[in-house]
Amino acid sequence: MKQIFIIAFLLFFTFINATIINIPADQPTIQEGINVAVNGDTVLVQPDTYYENINYNGKLIVIGSLFLTTQNTTYISQTIIDGNNIDSVVIFEGGEDSTAVLTGFTIRNGNGSSQPYKGGGIFCVEYSSPILSNLVITNNAAQYGGGIYCKSNSNPKIINVTASNNSSYLGGGIYCRSDSNPYIFNVTLDDNYGGGLGCDWNCNPVIQDAIITNNYNGYGGGGVECYESSPNLTNVTITGNIAGTYGGGIFCDEYSSPILTNLTISYNSADLGGGIYCENDSEPTIINALITNNSADYGGGICCCTSSSLNLVNNTISDNSATLGGGIYSSTSSYPVVTNSILWDNYPEEIHLGSGYCSVLAIYSNIEGGWEGTGNIDEDPLFVGYGNFPFSLLDDSPCVNTAIPDTTGLNLPEYDLAGNPRIFGGRIEMGAYENQNVVVSIDENSIPLVTNLNQNYPNPFNPVTTISYQLPEESEVELSVYNIKGQKVKTLVNETKPAGEHSAIWNGKDSNGNQVSSGIYFYKLNTGYYQKVKKMLLLK
Repeated sequence: MKQIFIIAFLLFFTFINATIINIPADQPTIQEGINVAVNGDTVLVQPDTYYENINYNGKLIVIGSLFLTTQNTTYISQTIIDGNNIDSVVIFEGGEDSTAVLTGFTIRNGNGSSQPYKGGGIFCVEYSSPILSNLVITNNAAQYGGGIYCKSNSNPKIINVTASNNSSYLGGGIYCRSDSNPYIFNVTLDDNYGGGLGCDWNCNPVIQDAIITNNYNGYGGGGVECYESSPNLTNVTITGNIAGTYGGGIFCDEYSSPILTNLTISYNSADLGGGIYCENDSEPTIINALITNNSADYGGGICCCTSSSLNLVNNTISDNSATLGGGIYSSTSSYPVVTNSILWDNYPEEIHLGSGYCSVLAIYSNIEGGWEGTGNIDEDPLFVGYGNFPFSLLDDSPCVNTAIPDTTGLNLPEYDLAGNPRIFGGRIEMGAYENQNVVVSIDENSIPLVTNLNQNYPNPFNPVTTISYQLPEESEVELSVYNIKGQKVKTLVNETKPAGEHSAIWNGKDSNGNQVSSGIYFYKLNTGYYQKVKKMLLLK
């Protein structure tokens, strides 16, 4: 949010110190205003409809409607740049930076199909990174990026923008390709054909406080599509999206590892993975999400196939439906890890293991019908059931103060989906919501009398296992994995831990992130006064 205030200040400061070219008083068209402008100038556009296809031509200038001077949002709908279905409406192709600004317009009827990789509404290409703010982008079309296309190291700031009713093959709302990493804040992507957001070929945009709703993609990723890309989404609602085959809400393919925090993923549908679909070595991390009322043939909430692994932390997965795997469907060498989560009332079952070697490792989670794993329970979670947060927990819920005792490394957000502090009362809750009424203190009777290292679970494993241990007092802890030659493979823990029960997860990778080979490995706990080694077996 601080960044947004800084941008607003810079826009205002730039405006009051700029030479102002008024359209149409000084120049009859916006493009002619651009042509006579020099870096630092402002092209100020009066309310009207301008049938133009404009190009910044590398100029570092501000183009704005009267919204720029008044902050009156009515000028956004009254000041229209219409591409007349000829070309992209606005083009940045001269390496423009954040001092090039477009603000306060409706951008419509652009057509980027003159080239296969050209955005319909706005096209940013080859190191072009302007500020695009307070815009409505609608009824534009292109093969890729119907609303906005960011190509080849283009990193625009896209702020307070609505992209709706645009169409393309991929990224109907916004499309990123080839090392482009836009910053997207307070954006709505609605009713776009080709999906809401598309990210291909090493694109890792940051998306905050966004709504991605009612978009459609005939192949995969009705809401968000990722191919060899790992966007970071925080406080995003993904709802009502449809994919013809893969991932109604989110589709992750080919080594895509997005980080998804504080998301609501609901009422999405696809053949595979109504909420989320992952394949081909994709490893998304999903933290503090509500995944509900999604539907698919396989994996109503989540479907993971072909060597994909998900890290699911403090999620509530409920009321999803499928032919198989209402909550989670895992197959073909896929290994999701579920921690501190609730899987309840998914139809026909919470978890289904399909063909090929696969597993779901769950710890400290509430799973209807039960699931093996440390700290798991099978009890009615006692959701509130009404109001704005129906999946929050009643005071007497068995999920309150029963999640993993040690949250180190979980990277939990500061607040839950209801805006409450995420850790409250001494021990975290299972699921996406933190109850604010029940406070517990550490029970001295629960502190172990001796240090102990437990056998890992599962064992044998592939590729994820959990190692738990107990401490009678605060201790300096090192927990490491060694190969059969005695060489250290990975340090899992190296820090001070309080008295109590702890656990660590090993995903079968070494300290460089490389997957290790099958075989016997050893794990060693060292607290200074206690050392213990145990053996485990990795199978592939």
